[in-house]
Amino acid sequence: MGCRNTASATAFVDAAGRALPVRDAGAPREDGAARVVLLPQAAGEDGRTAREWLAIAVLLTPVVLYAAGLVVLIAHGDVLGVVFWLLGLKSLAVGLFLYGASAKALFDQWLLRRRGISVLATSDHDNGKRQIFVFVDAEGVRRFFEPDHAAEPVSLAPRRVAAVYDPRRPERVRAVLPVRTWVLRTLGVALGGTSLLVLAFFLVPYQLIELFSR
Repeated sequence: MGCRNTASATAFVDAAGRALPVRDAGAPREDGAARVVLLPQAAGEDGRTAREWLAIAVLLTPVVLYAAGLVVLIAHGDVLGVVFWLLGLKSLAVGLFLYGASAKALFDQWLLRRRGISVLATSDHDNGKRQIFVFVDAEGVRRFFEPDHAAEPVSLAPRRVAAVYDPRRPERVRAVLPVRTWVLRTLGVALGGTSLLVLAFFLVPYQLIELFSR
């Protein structure tokens, strides 16, 4: 059997070892490691995987498009368009950040609702102005995280908050937030984020639309 993933290979070895029949104490026992061949990670000549190249392309595409649009406006001598193009970058970045952060929060919420495990996290220590909480996962491992500041405590002595974590990725953990917090944040993104993107559309791509429609 060949496998390119070290974690998967290790899990298979452990499972194979547990599945083998019990032998006499003096008899040699095969642990399954001999049946696993760890293949090198598939990658390009420079060591990057296809997924890494895709992520790089996704990140660089908007940068290239923005720079290309700026060059076009400069080449046509559209001074006002260049000014708007530069001013619109902040509105575009903030609007996209708000929608991106909201999309990630909603995805995590959906994922944790499907397969998350509920726990009570207890305040453990302070890290500067941040309060760090700890909980014990299903494997008995202590996990630390910083809950959302809007999380309401379920007890004060000791201070505890309700949280949900992903058993497949225990580092993905979120404190349980009140419904009103989700409503207010959704309205804030819908109004504030949308307004910023509309403004950014006028300041950035609309300048090219107006330029080529003259």
